[in-house]
Amino acid sequence: MYGEDIDLSYRITQGGWKNYYFADTSIIHYKGESTKKLSTNYVRVFYKAMVIFAEKHYSGRNQRLFKFFIHTAIYARAALAMVTNGVRKFWQPALEALFIFISLYWLKGYWEEHIKRDNEIYPIEMVTIHLPYYTLSWIASLWFIGSYKKKYDFGLLARGILIGTAVISIVYGLLPDTLRYSRGIILFGTLLVLAMLLIWRTILHFAKYKTLDFSQRHHTKSILVGEQSKWEQVIAMLKSYNRNYQQIGFVSDQKSRSKQWLGTCNKLKEIIKIYGINEVIFSNDSISTEDTMRLMNEIGPRVNYYTIPADSNFVIGSHSKNANGLYFGEQIELNLSKQEYRTQKRLFDIFISLAVLLLAPITVLFSKSRKWLLNSGGVLLGKKTWVSYSSALDSLPTLKNGVYRTDYELKEENKKFQENLDLLYAKNYSIHKDLQVLLYS
Repeated sequence: MYGEDIDLSYRITQGGWKNYYFADTSIIHYKGESTKKLSTNYVRVFYKAMVIFAEKHYSGRNQRLFKFFIHTAIYARAALAMVTNGVRKFWQPALEALFIFISLYWLKGYWEEHIKRDNEIYPIEMVTIHLPYYTLSWIASLWFIGSYKKKYDFGLLARGILIGTAVISIVYGLLPDTLRYSRGIILFGTLLVLAMLLIWRTILHFAKYKTLDFSQRHHTKSILVGEQSKWEQVIAMLKSYNRNYQQIGFVSDQKSRSKQWLGTCNKLKEIIKIYGINEVIFSNDSISTEDTMRLMNEIGPRVNYYTIPADSNFVIGSHSKNANGLYFGEQIELNLSKQEYRTQKRLFDIFISLAVLLLAPITVLFSKSRKWLLNSGGVLLGKKTWVSYSSALDSLPTLKNGVYRTDYELKEENKKFQENLDLLYAKNYSIHKDLQVLLYS
């Protein structure tokens, strides 16, 4: 996949032939479909192909020199990829941590000047220990609850801040009296941090979407170039992926009485401008690849493009050579596919394992609890999970081997029933389900 074209071209010239560029045929190439661009694995595999090429066609000093430059490029590019990925992933938590710390530092100064008696000031530990762990608690809570994936879900933001406040209060309550400096800063800090993050994320939302409509339902305005039946299929398909879509209608050379028919393909450019469309989906059942590319060239890069291959039920597209391709197909939304639920499951595993180990003198007396005690170490280390699947469906999110299985109530093996149980478990997962299996197994 990487370097074969170079190798083939080189061997053609070695055999006495010539390479020609043939420009009369066009294709749509979704770059980044095979490997995540900017990933360290992509860098390693891409440049490794060049090493293989050098080892195959060069020898002696030339080969060593060629490989030296290639390996230098690998390490430099991998370092750049790691830095880029890190900045992309952590810039917002890092910036919000800075905002929170500055806000708390300002609150500390205000408290010393206007609230505390006799201009009493806090010890240096307030700045070096307390304010940093307050900040870390709030940022970690927002991260684990999924607030950085759903940045503009302000209900989720508020819950994350409240969870962080609960963690801070618990730690504060365990400290000796000499290290308890101010409950007021925790209380008013919670309100200040919540207000500051609400304002900050509102600004972010407006900068990105140019609107204060936080429902986001109208941010993606999409049309289909294809028949009405395919348009209805696409609507049903995309509902399970993204509730922020506004499906405007369909464009087709075959005239229709449907209210959703917007016009013919030769008017596509005007339709996009009139309705403010930012996404076009081409159905290859109705329009050829040649016409699809002609229309893409006419419209230009100001909209995103998808295609539906002929006789298929999935949509595919890629908007940047540095981004993953996008794929939509008929699906069932699974809770265990979401990071927040997987995090909840892991935290549940850790909590139960620690509880079993701490209560070992008591749990060892009960036959059921002995199994918990024997497996708690493996679960705590992440080698097992308390509850896992009963079957081996490849289509479900991967889980570690389970101490218990979803079919704990079945009296005998039933493959179809086990697969259905696993699907329901992955789809509707909650901590309550794991707890239920532990108690009734």
